[in-house]
Amino acid sequence: MNQPTQASPQNVAQSHYGRSLVLAVLVLFVLGTAGLVGWFVWQDRQVQNGQAMVLLFGSGGAIAVSALVARWICLSFQQLVESKTQLEAQVQTQTQALYQSEEKFSKAFRSSPNPLAIVQLTNGQVLEVNDSFLQLSGYSQSEILGKNALKLPLWVNPKDAIAISRCLQETGSVHNLEIAYRTQAGTIRTALLSAELLELDGKPCAIYVNTDITDRKWAETILTYSKQQLDLQNSILDELTRSHALDRGDWKTVVQEITAAAGMTLAVERASIWLYTEVKSSIYCVDLYELWSDRHTAGMEISSSDYPTYFQALEADEIIAATDAKRDLRTQELSRCYLQPNQIASMLDAPIRLGKETIGVLCIERLSVFRPWTVEEQSFVRSLADLISLAYETDQRQQAEVALRQSELKFRSIVENANDIIYMLTPEAIFSYVSPNWALILGHNPADIVGSSVSLMIHPDDRQRCTEQFDQLIQKDTLISGLDYRVHHQDGTWRWHISNLSAVRDEAGTVVYCIGITRDISDRKAAEIELQIAKEAAEVANTAKSEFLATMSHELRTPLTGILGYAQILKRGSLTAEQRKGLDTIQQCGDHLLMLINDVLDLAKIETQSMTLRPTEFQLPNFLQAIATLFHLRADQKGITFLYEPLTSLPEAVQGDEQRLRQVLINLLSNAIKFTDRGGVVLKVGTITAPLLHSSTRLRFQVEDTGIGIAPEHRQEIFQSFHQVGDRDRMIEGTGLGLAISQALVEMMGGTLTVDSINGTGSCFAFELDLPVVEFWQEKTLVQTPEVIGYQGSRRRVLVVDERSTNRAVLVQMLAPLGFELMEAENGQDALEKAAQFRPDVIFMDLVMPVMDGFEATRQLRRSPTFQDTIIIAASASAFEQDQQASLNVGCNAFLPKPILYENLLDMLKTLLTLEWEYKPLMPNSQILTSTSISLSEPIPLPSLEVLDTLIHLARMGAVLEIQDQARRVEHNTPLMAAFSMQVCQFAESFQVRQLQEFLQHCRERCI
Repeated sequence: MNQPTQASPQNVAQSHYGRSLVLAVLVLFVLGTAGLVGWFVWQDRQVQNGQAMVLLFGSGGAIAVSALVARWICLSFQQLVESKTQLEAQVQTQTQALYQSEEKFSKAFRSSPNPLAIVQLTNGQVLEVNDSFLQLSGYSQSEILGKNALKLPLWVNPKDAIAISRCLQETGSVHNLEIAYRTQAGTIRTALLSAELLELDGKPCAIYVNTDITDRKWAETILTYSKQQLDLQNSILDELTRSHALDRGDWKTVVQEITAAAGMTLAVERASIWLYTEVKSSIYCVDLYELWSDRHTAGMEISSSDYPTYFQALEADEIIAATDAKRDLRTQELSRCYLQPNQIASMLDAPIRLGKETIGVLCIERLSVFRPWTVEEQSFVRSLADLISLAYETDQRQQAEVALRQSELKFRSIVENANDIIYMLTPEAIFSYVSPNWALILGHNPADIVGSSVSLMIHPDDRQRCTEQFDQLIQKDTLISGLDYRVHHQDGTWRWHISNLSAVRDEAGTVVYCIGITRDISDRKAAEIELQIAKEAAEVANTAKSEFLATMSHELRTPLTGILGYAQILKRGSLTAEQRKGLDTIQQCGDHLLMLINDVLDLAKIETQSMTLRPTEFQLPNFLQAIATLFHLRADQKGITFLYEPLTSLPEAVQGDEQRLRQVLINLLSNAIKFTDRGGVVLKVGTITAPLLHSSTRLRFQVEDTGIGIAPEHRQEIFQSFHQVGDRDRMIEGTGLGLAISQALVEMMGGTLTVDSINGTGSCFAFELDLPVVEFWQEKTLVQTPEVIGYQGSRRRVLVVDERSTNRAVLVQMLAPLGFELMEAENGQDALEKAAQFRPDVIFMDLVMPVMDGFEATRQLRRSPTFQDTIIIAASASAFEQDQQASLNVGCNAFLPKPILYENLLDMLKTLLTLEWEYKPLMPNSQILTSTSISLSEPIPLPSLEVLDTLIHLARMGAVLEIQDQARRVEHNTPLMAAFSMQVCQFAESFQVRQLQEFLQHCRERCI
């Protein structure tokens, strides 16, 4: 049944305008009719008068009057016809203009980047939404259109919807209302909503515009948190500088306030203050604050002779920020006696200095979990250390008058050597004191600054804001904390500073002076700008690189689709030996080129961290034996030896990424054979740790060769991308990516690829992996079927969509012999038209095409009820997983990579179309194997068990070219085995790998 048509904005507007036009025409018709009737009444009266006139003037006069009346009527009708024609032309013109306006509105509505929705207010029904709205909410049109807007699960707070509706009714519009909404995936996001009333088809409606501000809100939250932390640190510093205990010189209270403030502000478990003994032979703990117990202790002592590196760092470094204290060179010697017993993971130590003398250390400690220390935290702890030194001096000053004078000298030394500028202001904002390091930081002579107004040093754009803050400080005693502004440097530049300022008042509350601390943060500001610029540049470069690799993948794989596809098609026909050899060469070259492309794409995936492992269970001994068999053949061809040595008993089966492990071993063994001219290559595999039940085993893989070796200066270069070393004659093979990819894959699997080599003697590459052991392994049996020649049931229609005729022809020639009805389309737009005409059962859709790409074509097909259940297979040369996933997201049922393999194509069609294949019937003397029995029509000579085992291992790997070489070598050495060799080559050339495996296994059983 046809579903009811949804009222689009265009249909609603046309309906409304049409009714208005009909009403206008009716009014004009009524008015015209009334005028005509009135005219006839008037004429009737005139006729009566005319009769009277006839009586007066005679019959001649009556005839004249009648003629005059007839002429007037004729003229009136002509004017009416002309008016009607003009009216119709105007109506047509206005209608055409309206249609054009509606079309523009519809396009603008659909293509708007802002999410839009139209809702009828009387019943709350959603009339229309655009694609941006669906993308933002995650819902489909069928889940939104026609539903009550107030009852949609979009609303996090349903009261928002009611409030918006009420506001629209009262004021007629809503502007930038911040609301929370829930996507179809359940994610809570934030948007700014605006709405305006409009009338469609005589009914009140509203159009809603949404702007997603979730990311902006999150960024504001992060910035707010960062500022809060900085403000908190500045506030704590300000409170500590105004501490009464500091003024009184109460040393014990001051250190306890500082350690408690440090622990709570930085959220660390331990904060402590240590001071040197008189002879500086050790440091002793003055106060240790433990956050979890809110307890202060003291008394522990650490000798400088036991930990010389740490004490040297205290003397040399401004701060010791050790994220991993047990590995940091400055603190690792504390591990056994201090870090491990206290479970300390990270340390932030600020030496306490009086002038240039180190008197102790403020130690901040994080337990159990590593913590990276930010620059702000380091500055905060550095400032706390300065306050400790100030408190220490105050304590020493009050002990004796001599100590007081010395304390004043040291205090000045602290101020002069502090990282920050300390300054004092009068209530009128005049400098009364600046620390000597003003000259070092800002270049001016401090004497020239004293007596000048602070506003003269501040950037004009920041001056008003700073003045307002200072007025608040004087009038309301509001502390200035974390105020950032630009200060004039003597060289004419402006430097960014952040400042804290507090007022000192007398007993009457009058401000006596203000004291402040300012810190140069220009480097941090510049770093933030550079970081942002670098981030944007990296994003642009990443985008360009991804686009280039996607284009390269598509452009290189596309011609290979035709090359390898036709090679598969032609091999299924009757060929001469020379023709078959030529096709083998074409396919071998194509496979080699595809391997090089895959190497480049693998490297790109590794660099962008988009490479993923796919662990599976596999039989380890057979896996290794198959690889060894392959390289036995390669070594024999080069005239060197190859040996596979299992060093220990190996587990029957393990779990891991079989494909990537094979790729690593093949890369290493290929290089070994490539660079070995004499001697041989050895593959050694053994367990390092014996596997336990339900556990993993550690395996060591080692490839040794007696080749040319690697010079020490080149051992790191060999792992670089696109880099080869050694004899230039050997560099013509490969791309220089094998070792770079292998190293990255081994690291992804949890190991490290190492190399040990002696130049001119040979090399040894090795790596170790932890692989889970499969407890119960059952070898999978192979079910074999004959050649597919068709399928059962009604004929299925297939639409092949691809911009390249070659690619379309490959699929057509693969499927046409099986009985499929086929039609071709060259782009997405053409596909839409052909699909509507052809009504296919399955569509093979290329993704990258001109006019309209495969993504958009699939979206439009899925919107149509006719093609909701049509099988759509994305057939693309793209090798990126995001493109594959994107094709599935827009509605494709499966992804078929190019170049297309015939067996994969048949398996996919069988699954998606639930087909039952028809197979080529078995001939009386046929040697094709079935899934239930293996037999030969007559006895034929067979090779040795060793040769059969070699062929079986090659068949398990799918190495059809190596199988053909081995079979021909057997026939050349023993001509009586020509029948056996021909059968093996027949299977290999037609890619009937499973039949070949069963045939060889049966031959082996006969030999036994």
